This record gives sequence, C-alpha cells and structure tokens, in this order.
Amino acid sequence: MIFPALLNILDKTIKSICILLFTSLLTIISLQIISRYIFHEPFVWAEEGAGLIFIWLCFLGGTVVHRKGTHISIDYFIRRFNTLAKKIISLTILLLTIILFAFLIFISIPLIERGGLLKAVTIPWINWGYIYLAVPVSSVVMCLYSIESLFNTIKKSYN
Repeated sequence: MIFPALLNILDKTIKSICILLFTSLLTIISLQIISRYIFHEPFVWAEEGAGLIFIWLCFLGGTVVHRKGTHISIDYFIRRFNTLAKKIISLTILLLTIILFAFLIFISIPLIERGGLLKAVTIPWINWGYIYLAVPVSSVVMCLYSIESLFNTIKKSYN
C-alpha cells in the first residue's frame, strides 16, 4: 500500500505550500495597504504578485478539497437512486473526472509553451509559463487523487 502513503505525503506537502502561499498573499496585500494609505507610495508589483500567488493557491487548494471530496456538488438526484445505481454513477463520475484531468494536462502544455514567451508586466523576472504550470500540476495531482478514489470505491463495492 505505497500509493496511499505517497498520496498522504503529497497531500501534506500541498497543504504546507498552500499555507505558505496564503501567508505570502496576506503579507503582500497588507504591505500594499500600508504602503498606499500610510506612506502614499504603493508597491507597483503588489497587485500583480498577489494575483499570481492567488492563481497557484486556487489550483493547489482545489487539489486539497478534491481529495477530501468537499468540492461543491449537487447530489439531490443521486440520493434518490438505489445503492447499485449510486455505485455505478459514482464510478462513472470518477472515470469522467480522470479523463477530464488527463485532457487538461494535455491541452495545458501548449498554453505553458506560449506563456513562456510572456513576462509579468510589473515583475519581469516572472515568466507566465510558470503561472500556467498550475493547471497541469494540479490536474496531475487531482488525477492521482481520482484514481485513489476510484480504487477505494471499487474496493468498498467488493467488501
């Protein structure tokens, strides 16, 4: 059972990165407020920097809630089905989710390549390719979490 152990390590690492990103975001925004309203000299890069951090925070945070199964979902109709139908629907949704994330990985590669040609306006040492990298990174992680969930669902069906 090395796969779940590796995913637990990955999950803890992502949670730690999210904490670091959120702390950075809060610090940058606080510094921007202080510099703008107290010193009347705003940082030029703060708004764009906060936005770039927020992009990564959203995508990595999405992986955390995906593994927990706490994304917003509408299960009104699914609850009305019998147990077998619920299992079939659940497996179908998981398979479609894996296909979706694999597709996102595939289509995000040209986006990263094109984004590599662009620099952030106020932070010229940041390449947009690094920002777009959030899409395939989070998609790979969510695909792994979906595979784990698929195996767990199948395993529960046989027990």
